[in-house]
Formats: sequence, C-alpha cells, structure tokens
Amino acid sequence: MTSTAYDGVNKALTPEQKNGVNICQQGVGKAWKSACKILLGDEIGELEQFEDYLYQYIGHIDEKNSAISGKPVAVSGSDICSNGRIIGNEEIGEYEQILKSVKLDIDSIKDIESILEAVGEKLYYSGGITLGNSKYVQETNRCVDSSFVYRSMDVYEGCKYVALSDQVRKCEYVFGVGLTGESSFIIRGHEVWRDARCFEGFRTYNSSDCYYVANLEGCNNCMFSFNQRNKSNLIGNLQFSKDEYTGIKEKLLEDIRTILRERKTIPGIVDIVAKTDAKQEKSTEACIVKTRATFAPKDVETAFQEVSRIVLGKRLTKLIDYENWLTKHSGKVIGVKSQISDGVVYVPPLEAFVEIRNSAIKEDEALEYGKNTVGIRELNGLTPLNARERLACIKLTTPEITFGENIDITECSGYGVNTAHAFRGSFIYADKCVAYSYFIRNSEYIFGSSLIFLSKYCINCYHSQNLTRCFEVSDSTNCSDCYFCHNCESLSNCMFCFNTKSKRYAIANVEIGPEAFGRIKKLVLDDLTKRIEANKGLDIDIYNIGCQKK
Repeated sequence: MTSTAYDGVNKALTPEQKNGVNICQQGVGKAWKSACKILLGDEIGELEQFEDYLYQYIGHIDEKNSAISGKPVAVSGSDICSNGRIIGNEEIGEYEQILKSVKLDIDSIKDIESILEAVGEKLYYSGGITLGNSKYVQETNRCVDSSFVYRSMDVYEGCKYVALSDQVRKCEYVFGVGLTGESSFIIRGHEVWRDARCFEGFRTYNSSDCYYVANLEGCNNCMFSFNQRNKSNLIGNLQFSKDEYTGIKEKLLEDIRTILRERKTIPGIVDIVAKTDAKQEKSTEACIVKTRATFAPKDVETAFQEVSRIVLGKRLTKLIDYENWLTKHSGKVIGVKSQISDGVVYVPPLEAFVEIRNSAIKEDEALEYGKNTVGIRELNGLTPLNARERLACIKLTTPEITFGENIDITECSGYGVNTAHAFRGSFIYADKCVAYSYFIRNSEYIFGSSLIFLSKYCINCYHSQNLTRCFEVSDSTNCSDCYFCHNCESLSNCMFCFNTKSKRYAIANVEIGPEAFGRIKKLVLDDLTKRIEANKGLDIDIYNIGCQKK
C-alpha cells in the first residue's frame, strides 16, 4: 500500500489515511527509542519532545491546505511563493480537470504575460510528493521508495525510519540529519556518509560509534574530536586505551542523557564549533572575502554561453553578471579567510555549515591542526555544556570536501569524483561545466540549479533528474526541452505544464502540435532573453509563476 498521510485535521483524512498516520507515528516513535538505547544507553523521552532540537539546522516542512480538498499538504521549505496554491500529489487527477477548464487562445499569445494572464491562476504546486514503493509517510515531501518517514523532505532510495531530516538516501534510523547517505542509527548528523551509531556528527565519513565529532574519516569510538583519520578511542583528540575510553565514555553518556531528559535539547556539534560571542562574530564577519574573481573561468564561461544559446535561443555573455539570478534558489557559496592562515575557505549554503564559518580552516590545513589535543585538566569535567570553552584549542574544522582527481575547480565547496570546470558551486560530484549550483551529480552544463541528477544543458532547474535542455523546471523526471514546468514526468517540448506526464508540444497541459508550439516558443524565448539581458535575470521563475498578480 502506498499512503501519504498528514497530521492535523483528522476529519479531513480517510480511515485508511488515519490508520497510516497511526502506524507511521508508532513505528517512528519506537525507532527513536531504539536509536536512543543504542546510541545513548537508554531512552530519553518521546520523539515529539525533541522536535525543536532535531529540527534546528534542518530544512523545515510546512503545511498548507489543498486548494482542491482543503486537506493539509506537506510543503518543503520556502521557495514556493506565499500565496501559491497547493494540492496533494494524490489529487493530480482532479487537477487535470481544473486545467481543462482553461480556454487558451493560442493565436492571441504574444509573450509570457499573455500566457500567465490565461493560465497563471490555474498553476497549482504539488506537495506531499510520495512515489514508488513508499508507505507510512507522514508530513513529508519528495519521498521515494521509503517507509516510516516523518516530517522530512528529499528522502530516497529505500530509507526506513527517518524523522525530521532533509536530503537523505539509503539510511535507516536517522533523526535530525541533513545531507546524509548510506548511514544508520544517526541522531543529528550534518553531511555524514557511510556512518553507523553516531551522535552529533559534522562532515564525518566511514566512521562508527562517534559522538560530537567533525571532519573524521575511517574512525571509530571517538568523542569530542576533530580533524582525524583512521583513529580509535579518542576523546578531545587524546589517545586512550580501550578500557580507559570506555570508562570516560560512560560518564559522558550519562551527562548527555541527563541534559536531554531535563532540557529536551543540548548544545550540538555545530554550537560547539561555532564562535558565537559578539566580538568574535564581528571579527570573523570582517574576514568574509568580498573581492573574488570578476570573470568566470574560460571553459565555464564558454559552456554558459553555449547552454544559453541552446536553451534560450540567444548567447548570454559574462556569466558572473547573472550571479544573483542564478543563485536565487540554489544559494551562494561564501568565501571566508581561514582562522589560521590567509587562505580562503569556501562554505556551502547550508545552515549548519554557514554557522561554523567563524571557525573554518582549509581542508589541507585541518589534518595538521588535528594534531592538537586538549589537556587532561580540560578533559576532566568535560560536558556538552562547557565543551565550547574546554575544546577551544582543537575545535577549528573545515567545511570543505574533495574527492578524487578534479580539473579547473574555482571557488567551490564540496566536489569530487572527477569533476571538471566548476565555478562557485557546492557538493558537485562527477560533473562537467557547472556553476552556481548545489548538489549536482552525474550531470553536465548545469547552471543555477540544485539537486539535479543525470541531466544536461539546464538553467535554473531543481529537485529533478534526467532533464535535457530545460529551463525553470522543478520536481520532474525524464523531461526534455521544457520551460516553467513543475511535477512532470516524460514531457518533451512543453511549457507551463504542471502535475502531468507523457505529453509533447503542450502548453498548460494541452497538446497543441509542433507548429503552433514552435511559434509560441519563439515568442516566449524572445521575450525571456530581452528581460534577462536587460535586468541580468528574471523576476518570474518556476516557484512564483503560479502566484503572479493579475
């Protein structure tokens, strides 16, 4: 059974949905208690008591009422304009009937405004998107082939028992995690990969049984440690025997349990690493790099000109002039000076990473800095409540991440797997010619986009895969030559299509044939490029065209 259910107005739910809510809540609640026993040695309370703590640095799920049924619908983040009409993904059939009522006079179309005048008020965004073999999913958006998922977004590839999390794949028993893959039994992890049984981890890979750690790889049984590789039984970067480590660990876990039971929150790894007093904040803000490259690298600039010619019909020049437009929904990489050198550290546009910018050092500086240790005096009496002060001499760390051999990477944070020609992006893996984009995988010639996989020749596309020659497309798959489309599948040569699939030469979900489509496409692209060149961007995009005032 595939079920998308939402908490809230129970009378709006069918009996099957109510049953799904109960099963999801019970299953996730039990999983939370199991994770606490495994990680902390005992239960600490009900999941709902810790939602604020777990959600602190995670993209939030909001709820809006469906414009069709009035039922609550889960919506991710804040990209969709505030007055946008929302429907549940299971209401797409009814939505198709609404669009059929639109009378689109194709002969009267002269530009974008004439299309939006006719169909803008009928463009409804989908929330609660739950696809594939998913079941027992509550208050969640963009969930594929996963089960027992609660108040999360972008959960993929067979996840199970996930709550209050964002951008998760192949994970089980994870709570309050972001940008996490192939991990299990994680409470509060930020960019963790192939980890097991970790609590409060930041940029940690292939590690297990770690607590309050940052920039660890191949480590196990470590606590309050930073910038280490292939180490075991560390506390404060100090080496202990297994028996010594176990004794100290038990005392620290007791402190963690007590604090969580009493306060329902606890200082996290991000809070410990970040400098937060006013003096430090002021001095660090002064170190933000404001004078960076004034031109994109040659190969990236050439790629942008070619993509704009192919997608928009006109070659746009000087990529850097379009930065604000291209980063509107993908975020900007921040450059800050290293805390121990004049080097520039590049920070991705994720809240947890931005918070630690005040304590950032470069990736190649971090391992040398990791040789520092705390003293025994600082270690005695260490708890999460005083860790920021006690660990001051070791807690600098890096948000930068690189893997493999890469070519021509400029001002990026997080890249690898033979990426080439990337500019001002983050989490760019196995890509070619990418700029101003966030989390792009196995793609090429991508600009101003985020969470795009297996795609090419795209500008300003989001949360999609297998796109080719697309502009302003979101939540879609297997589409080509599409413009301003949302929640679509297997479209070719379409514009302003929402919540539909398997169409060709369509506008607003109505197929009009190649000749009429070609004529209208030329008018629209001429209008688009004039606006883009004049203003170095557009005021309309996929997230607000359904909200334009008439």
